Amino acid sequence: MPKLPKELLDKKKEKMQKVKPSTKSPSSASRAMRRQMQKQGIEDVTEIEATRVIIQCPDKEIVIENPQVMQLKQQGMTVHQILGDPIERELSSGGEEYSEEEEEFEEEYEDTTIGTVQIRKEDIAIVATQAGVTEKEAEAALKKAEGDLARAILNLKTP
Repeated sequence: MPKLPKELLDKKKEKMQKVKPSTKSPSSASRAMRRQMQKQGIEDVTEIEATRVIIQCPDKEIVIENPQVMQLKQQGMTVHQILGDPIERELSSGGEEYSEEEEEFEEEYEDTTIGTVQIRKEDIAIVATQAGVTEKEAEAALKKAEGDLARAILNLKTP
C-alpha cells in the first residue's frame, strides 16, 4: 500500500481532529436516550427527593447527606443509584440502634417455645395467611406439625 505525502497526511489529521457541532435538537437527543434505555430494558427512571441516605452495615453506618437518588426499573427489578459524599461512622458499642417501629415489630413477633419446638409468631401469621385460618388454628397446626410450616399448611388445607 503506497504512503501518502506528508502534507496530505497532515490535512487528513486536521480533518479528523475537527469536531462538528451537533445539529440535533434537545428533543431528538432525549428521544435517542429513551430509545437506548428501552433497548437496555429500563422501563422507568424517577428522581427521589431525599435528604439523607443511611446504609447500615454490621460494624458501621454509611451516611450520605443531601444525596441525589435515582430509581430505575429494569427487567422487573428496582435499582437505586445514589450520588453524594459518604460519611462513615461506627455503630455504638451496645449493638445496633433500633427505631420504635422495629421494637414494636419485634414485640409483635416474639418466639413461643412449646416443648422442644420453637414456634415464632411470624410463622403462625404465615400459616394463618396461607391456609386462610385464624391464628389460633394456625398455632395448633404448627404444634401438631412440630413447627414445620409446610406440613402445617398442608394439614390445614387438606380435609
